[in-house]
Formats: sequence, structure tokens, C-alpha cells
Amino acid sequence: MGQCFCEKCKRTMSDKEFYGSNNLEKYPSGKLNQCKKCLTMHVNNWDPNTYLWILQECDVPYVQSEWDKLLADYGADPKKVTGTTILGRYLSKMKLVQYRDKRWKDNEVLKRIAEKKMREAMTHQGYTSAQIDEAIANQMVSVPTEHLEEPTLPGYITPNAPPQ
Repeated sequence: MGQCFCEKCKRTMSDKEFYGSNNLEKYPSGKLNQCKKCLTMHVNNWDPNTYLWILQECDVPYVQSEWDKLLADYGADPKKVTGTTILGRYLSKMKLVQYRDKRWKDNEVLKRIAEKKMREAMTHQGYTSAQIDEAIANQMVSVPTEHLEEPTLPGYITPNAPPQ
């Protein structure tokens, strides 16, 4: 068990308090530079704009159907859901055989596979092309291909940050 330093709260703690990253060029230790608590303090599990950047930093793909399944299983009571509730389980899921070799760059390929499955299933059920196109457009979240930055919130002061 190693120790890691959180660049946001400026604390040193067990490396178990940090999410792993497949991007070893940027994170040679295999751990992100912020602890789980700091990294997820502004995650809204229902808004991809608040967590996609974390998935990109971890270098795992965004498989919307997997995220949505976790939300259905663990997000029934939004008052009990924290920033780590879904994210931690999702990152664990991305270590399973079908995803372990997939990376952030594979988002488009995985999206096309999901779209194809949906199109085939709906065609088999007798939906029209227009209905299928509409369902796919409403279902899929557009995942940016450029580098994403941690969202900043106006007036937010980092906990334990030195005064400026």
C-alpha cells in the first residue's frame, strides 16, 4: 500500500483514496493527482458534463448503457447518491474482460456498436427507420473528442487551499 499526494486538498493519504488511470504517460504511478473526494465533489451522476473529464483522465471509455444501468441500480434515491457512488462502480466495471482493453479513444467505436445493436433490435420489433433514428438521437450522449478540463464553479474555494 503506497501513499499519494492530492494536489487539490494538499493532503497525503493511502493510494486507495485515489482512482487509477490507464494513462501512464500522464500518471506514471497509475493514480490520478486528486483524491476521490476532491475529484468527485462536483459530480452530478445525471449530467455527463460533470464526469466525462474524469473518465478521460482515467483513460476509460464512456459506455452510456453501462452508466445508465448503474444509475438505475444505485441512483433510485438521489439524496443518497454521492459523486463516488456511480463513478467508482463504473470504473470497476471498466476492468471487466469486455472493457479492460478499451480506452477513451474507443468511445466512437463503442458508440457505433451500441447504435447498431439498438437499430437491429428495433428493426426486429417493427419500428420504422424514422422512429429508430429518433430513438438513437435521443438516447446517445455526444462525447467530445478533444481534451476535457475539470469544470470550474464560480466562487468555489478549494478546501484547505492556501490563502491567495
